[in-house]
Amino acid sequence: IKLFISIFTPSFSIYNNIDLPQTKSSVSSNMNHFSEQIDIIIYDALYAPLVYETEGEEKYVTAESVYAILESKSEINKENLEYANEKIKSVTSLYRTSRSVINAGSKQAPRELTHILSGILAVNSIGVESVKEYCIDCNQIDLGCAAQKNDISCEARDQSRTHIFHIEL
Repeated sequence: IKLFISIFTPSFSIYNNIDLPQTKSSVSSNMNHFSEQIDIIIYDALYAPLVYETEGEEKYVTAESVYAILESKSEINKENLEYANEKIKSVTSLYRTSRSVINAGSKQAPRELTHILSGILAVNSIGVESVKEYCIDCNQIDLGCAAQKNDISCEARDQSRTHIFHIEL
């Protein structure tokens, strides 16, 4: 993920708690509210270059700069979908604002707030039909991706439709 993001979106950065499990990353709003700890946060470092860090190595990304959040689990199943849905909701329910930024010495107009893409990543998954059924109640999750043996299955929702992608390696 880091390589893909760095090639196609050079101003984006990623904080993750997978490579650095002792690090805790959360999202903060300008109303002094905070999300639960999130495994992977993809945010725009150009729009919000400063990330708050405590002495305990907790990192906070501003809600306005977040483009995607992902939870990482060993398996996509009902319990992990429900768990990820609540963690994601703790971010998507934060109040966000839009303001102008200074870029290369000139003031840029505020950008429109975008939908925060959210999902769950795993090594294994229960059956696709079960995932679809459980996702009806997990309305915060946009996509799920599981790498099983020599293939990758990804599910993405667009409005009320679920798209299934299957890639054999």
